[in-house]
Amino acid sequence: MIFLKKRTEIALVGIGGQGIILIGKILGDAAIIEGKNAVQTTEYTDAVRGGFSKSEVIISEAEIKYPEVLEPDLVLALSKQAYDMYKDKDCLLIYDS
Repeated sequence: MIFLKKRTEIALVGIGGQGIILIGKILGDAAIIEGKNAVQTTEYTDAVRGGFSKSEVIISEAEIKYPEVLEPDLVLALSKQAYDMYKDKDCLLIYDS
């Protein structure tokens, strides 16, 4: 199970307006409430709706020294573009077109 690891890397990717950034913030906050270390980073285009949007969350029992996802354990892809970016990664990929 991916959530039993000492460090879990999650990538949430889709289109602006789908709540990607909000989901990342909620995951990070929930991890902190549970006593874990967490960091959340975002990347998005200048378009409010319809542009690329990504939120990365790292949850760890140890100190997080590098705040970006290198090898995701879980990817939530909410667009075809997002799916294409991660389809060859060795991770749990949840895709909703």
